[in-house]
Amino acid sequence: MDPNFFKRAFDYSQESIVITDAELDLPGPRIQYVNAAFSKMTGYSPEEVIGKTPRILQGPRSNRQTLARLKEMVPKGEIFQGTSVNYTKLGREYDVEWTISPIYDDNHKIVNFIAYQRDITEKLRHEKEISRRLKFEMGVASATQILVQGPPDFVNLSQSLKQMLFFTDFNSVFLLERSMEKPGFFQIILDESKNSNIQPYSSLKIDEPFEKLGLGRWCHALADGEPIVGFRGDFPLDEQWFFDRGLEFLILFPIFIREEFRFIIGWENHLSPENVKDGDILLFRTVTHWVEAFLNRKVDLEELTNHRDRLKELVDAQVKDIVIAKEEAESANKMKSEFLTKISHELRTPLNSILGFSKLIDPKAPKSEDQKYLDYIYNSGNHLLKLINEILDLSKIEAGKFEIHIQPLLVSSILEAVLHMLTPQAKKKEIRFVFNLLPTNKEPKVLADQKRIQQVLLNLLSNAIFFSPLKGEISIKCDISKKEYLIEIKDEGPGISEENQGKLFQNFFQVKKEENSNYPAEGTGLGLSISKKLMELQNGKISVSSGTGSGSTFSLRLPLHPD
Repeated sequence: MDPNFFKRAFDYSQESIVITDAELDLPGPRIQYVNAAFSKMTGYSPEEVIGKTPRILQGPRSNRQTLARLKEMVPKGEIFQGTSVNYTKLGREYDVEWTISPIYDDNHKIVNFIAYQRDITEKLRHEKEISRRLKFEMGVASATQILVQGPPDFVNLSQSLKQMLFFTDFNSVFLLERSMEKPGFFQIILDESKNSNIQPYSSLKIDEPFEKLGLGRWCHALADGEPIVGFRGDFPLDEQWFFDRGLEFLILFPIFIREEFRFIIGWENHLSPENVKDGDILLFRTVTHWVEAFLNRKVDLEELTNHRDRLKELVDAQVKDIVIAKEEAESANKMKSEFLTKISHELRTPLNSILGFSKLIDPKAPKSEDQKYLDYIYNSGNHLLKLINEILDLSKIEAGKFEIHIQPLLVSSILEAVLHMLTPQAKKKEIRFVFNLLPTNKEPKVLADQKRIQQVLLNLLSNAIFFSPLKGEISIKCDISKKEYLIEIKDEGPGISEENQGKLFQNFFQVKKEENSNYPAEGTGLGLSISKKLMELQNGKISVSSGTGSGSTFSLRLPLHPD
């Protein structure tokens, strides 16, 4: 083989290669060979480094622990791999990944060391940026979840903004409310900081109109819906006093309540320009939109509460002289309050989902993203429709206007239709149905309303699937008992305590969260209440047998057709 083969291979290698002697005593091994890739990476020519030690590449931020491990492993003839910070001829830092191997002579004595070095500066920078971006997006998701799911008060808003700060490089956030009585004045609502790199907004102790302080341009731009964004040097000198708190970068967004400029939210940072990315502003704008929706919801709820309170005062004033009428009015008002509180939350949640995700759909986005948002909208719409149907049913039943059409029916055909409708829901959880039904030729007819008995069975079996564990089992039994047709539906869910069984068929009742911690409460708590009323309208009965941790069995009894 050509004796110059390996030298040419090393010379043309794209990886930096350094060969030293095996002298490990101070000052250390001497460089005997470097290739062109080494010179390109470090700026040193071969003449400048041959005969010197690799220490010339080290500097203040070189990893001492890595170097210590290198000194420990190399004398043993072990292959060393590690990373550290090296320095070019001009003093520029770069991250390097090493692999150092011993070279042996014919007597298996170490005569040289060969080091392969790879510049991983850009790789680490890219990984760091991905990690930073991921944290940023986690902050947006966490903050948004609190804003969407929590009650609209300033405690939840504060918690949401703290979550955003926790996951980002920004130091502080403040929320100001524009005074409606004193033009140009803004009142501090929230002022959150996560460290002492900058002093908070409140340290400015502003007690004058913004225009008088030289910030009139800001007020006019924000009132027109324009944000204020930039580094200290981007602002005129007469506005830079606002930054005299260790502040380098500022984002101000306006917040409108019913199309009126009412709030300013400010995000502040002490970092230099290269640490702030263009995408940061877009993510902060996204959170600001959710804060705006949160504050609008807060105003709506306050108005609803005020209207409710005024209504209560009028009712109380009209019936204060009649004790019995007063007690009935208070009871009715309590039910109305409970109804409004429950329904306002349940209707608002899917509506917010529909509106929110509709806004997020971007025609330029990947198809899978659009489909996910459309699925959210579709599911929320179905949930809302179910709530409205339950409310309408309850209203008709309570008003005595609910129509029932009793006729002879076969339960098996109704049960088959219901199970067909629930097949996708059951397959998703891999639920297995076990049947113990009457023989077809011996099945008697019942007297019931086909549509309403189907509604009751659909509600009970939907609940059974929801509360059953993955790959669980639901048994359905039909029998004749005491001249009645008996249907029993048993699931393997968490069960219901004896205390809650007595309340299960009451309006708006839902099992406490601690009893079903793995199953989030959904709906209005009207399903079983309506089912009980429907059974009674058909001269039937519904009951439950359960225990905590032992599943639940719901029993339906229907009158038999006398033939």
